[in-house]
Formats: sequence, structure tokens, C-alpha cells
Amino acid sequence: MLIAPSGTVTTPFSADVFAESWSTIYATRAGDQVVYISNVKTGAIDRIALNGDAQTSFTEIASGFSTNKGALGSISAPAGLTYDAAIDTLYVVDTNANRVAALSNLSAIGTDGVIVSGNKFSGAAAASATVIASGAPLNGPISGELLVNGDLVVGNTLDPNGTNLLVEISPPSGVVATKNVDTGAAGAIFGIVTVPKTVTTMGPYGPVNAQTNEIYFNDDNTNTVMLLAQ
Repeated sequence: MLIAPSGTVTTPFSADVFAESWSTIYATRAGDQVVYISNVKTGAIDRIALNGDAQTSFTEIASGFSTNKGALGSISAPAGLTYDAAIDTLYVVDTNANRVAALSNLSAIGTDGVIVSGNKFSGAAAASATVIASGAPLNGPISGELLVNGDLVVGNTLDPNGTNLLVEISPPSGVVATKNVDTGAAGAIFGIVTVPKTVTTMGPYGPVNAQTNEIYFNDDNTNTVMLLAQ
């Protein structure tokens, strides 16, 4: 057990405490093993470095992301944590603020290196934090996954008129595409997983391989897991 039910981190970091953990992702880079966790109560992002199953460090790298702890089933806090090891960047789906933020040079961000206050970033690593998409069509975005082209696919939970959108976001240019995957009640999309896929077509000089994705997502309206093939 790495984290006790009380929220305290086990030895040797028992003085560190989670503030209602919400989203998590396991990341590896250059042999390092790291778990990143977001918190509902404080809007913080924590890093736990591992050696096998043993913790080697615990660091709160960011704090102040917007949160709104409503009734059961209506929590909005930084979620959809997605890590791109190729560029050492963590993407944070900032649900309550209807935006997606990027934390670049992630491995170098120290204790409270990024402090979020509304639309402003401060702290020693403030330059690492950027907003890559904000506002419509994002509406209660909660989940995110990396695509093979470096873009993100993000799932909305609070679309107006009962639509449920998957939104593709390019870090350099923002929203590039949307797809309505359920026209029933809002809030159908929660979990997303992307799987790389090689598609072979015949070109003028023989077979041509292209990398694409299969996107799996749950649909709470129909109690199903769906596959969207690109």
C-alpha cells in the first residue's frame, strides 16, 4: 500500500498527504518510473517517483487548478492526465475551467514549481505551463488521451443539448476536430483509451504503412464500451 486510507503517503514520506486524489497516470522516461496524481481538494498535481514498488520521492509540482466538489457524480477537478514522454510534457484536463493545460519540461519541475491562479501561472517553473485550448467546444472536459500524431483526444461531460463530444486538440494550434459520439443525456463520456494502429494501403510503388489510432471510450448512457476507429 503506497497511500493510506487517511490520505497519508507511506514511509518514508508519511508527512505528505493527498487531498482527495482524483486522476492518476504512470509515466516512464529514460528509465525513470513516476506516478502523477491530481487532487480534488487543492487542485494540486503530485509526483511520486518509484524504484520498483518503493517510493523514492514525493513532490507537489503544481497547485491551484480549479476545483468544484459537488454532489456525488458532479466533481470537477484537474483530470485527464496524459503524458507525452517524447517531449516530457504532462497534459492536464482542467475540467472546472473548461481548458487543457500543458506542463512542459515536466521532469525538471520542483516543489510547487507551478502555481495556478485563474488564468495566470506563477512559480519557479511558470514558463513551463501553457494553456493549449480553452472555452467552447470544451464544456466540462474530464478525460484525455494521446494520439499517435501528438494531438490529444478529450471527452466532454457537460455539452449543451445533450451532446457528447470527443474533441481533438493540437498542442500548437488548439481544437482541430470534434465528433459527437452520443446524442443522449450529457455526461456519457468518462474514460478514454487510445491504441496505436498501423494501417496498410497500396500506393503506386507498393504497400504504404500509416500510423493511426483506435479510440475506446465508455458510454454511460448505454452502459457500453465503444470503439472509434480512425
